[in-house]
Amino acid sequence: MLNYFKFLLHQLKGWPQQNYYLFFFSLGCQVMTLVNQPITFLTVITFIGTTLGGLCILSINAAKSVNGILGIISAICFIYVGYSAKNYLSIGEQIAYMITLDIPVLLSKEWNHNMASKIRKFTGKTWFVAIISTIVVYFVSGFLIQRFTDDPRPWIDAIAFSISLSAGIISFLRYNNNTFGGWHQGLPKWFFGTFLSDMAPQAWQCS
Repeated sequence: MLNYFKFLLHQLKGWPQQNYYLFFFSLGCQVMTLVNQPITFLTVITFIGTTLGGLCILSINAAKSVNGILGIISAICFIYVGYSAKNYLSIGEQIAYMITLDIPVLLSKEWNHNMASKIRKFTGKTWFVAIISTIVVYFVSGFLIQRFTDDPRPWIDAIAFSISLSAGIISFLRYNNNTFGGWHQGLPKWFFGTFLSDMAPQAWQCS
């Protein structure tokens, strides 16, 4: 177990310098958000999930397999926060990421070895399939979550879910455009991760 923690620590070293700059900038923003509101168990969990989620994205950029464990811990945090805020699609989003991104990394010892030779390129056909699939998932998930749950913002939540699911599958299949999907999915996640801690207590009060 000690050797595994040493391995994880080693995985945090040797990144491109700009990755560290981005992480500390993100960390500073999250700390400011945390201290500018009442500190509760929910806001602390949100802070941990958002911080580790940002670190996970940067570790993927640096081709470090530590993103697997970072992603799972972050996902668990967001599942709790999403449930508290009645954002049920956020739960599905995190489960999709764990299945398509985090768990395969943990199971594969060769994940970050010779990555360049494993990347597949997008074509016009794959772009078409990806876009249509994302749109279909958006409408289906938005309809189902509105029909069968008390999610207060089903169509907004469906945006993040549909893009994250597509980005996760694209990454799992090793296509080279997963970063595009990841950043577009990451923007709504960052937004909700920053403000969800305010929204969740209100959701509980209304329930």
